[in-house]
Amino acid sequence: MLFFGVFVPHGPFNGYLNRSTPWLLKYGPTDENTVPITIQGKDSRTAAIINPMAFDVVKVADLFEKALIEQHETDVTLELFVSAYEELNKFIGMLGKIFQFVQADVRAKTTRLRELSGKDPVKYESAEAMFAHEVDLKKYNGAKSLLALHRALQFIVDFMEALASSTDDASVAEICRVSYGRTLAKHHGWAIRQAVSLAAYTLPSRRQLVLCVVEQPPSDEFVKEAILRVVRSGQAVFDRLNVYYDRHELHNLL
Repeated sequence: MLFFGVFVPHGPFNGYLNRSTPWLLKYGPTDENTVPITIQGKDSRTAAIINPMAFDVVKVADLFEKALIEQHETDVTLELFVSAYEELNKFIGMLGKIFQFVQADVRAKTTRLRELSGKDPVKYESAEAMFAHEVDLKKYNGAKSLLALHRALQFIVDFMEALASSTDDASVAEICRVSYGRTLAKHHGWAIRQAVSLAAYTLPSRRQLVLCVVEQPPSDEFVKEAILRVVRSGQAVFDRLNVYYDRHELHNLL
């Protein structure tokens, strides 16, 4: 079950930001799988650590934009949607250990969609094709996994938009609670809503969070534009997918 959509912080912020590092580098949480590299003659552990878990907000925006099929007003390419979500899942992992189960759930949903696409690439090439296939069979394996991600995307878009328009002294916990209340809360019972409210207090500061999603050193305008590109493209994807759940009355699959 996708509890918080995608933003439920886990534990202390792990201190992997290095403000003195060249702005071209992107960062992510480090682990035992990180491979040190040499940058300008310096070991990466003293300069910066680049690893496969580094989050690239521009990549997310690019993938969401490409997922919007130009020839169709409502269709979405599923492979590109899943790829964008896999990148977003890195950001979820940056929110703390409390959110690791959310990250695992998102990974399970994207993996399931990839498995379905691998078995039948034509029927799972796009949202239009998938819904036509599963509605005909009355078997909604893909639609269920996609619905969980679809609901979470509404929260992500709302949260990121509020983050972009706020200042460094804003309460990220309050931003999270308000965004959650406007989006995912209606799908959850009292216990989960209370858990989200408490978990919001473990989120990193706005400044720390912003430094996770943009290259450094970011100007206010760069921060806003980088995040708002994800907001605009993510909202467009959400709106398109919502058409199918409305049309086929499948909002209650979960």
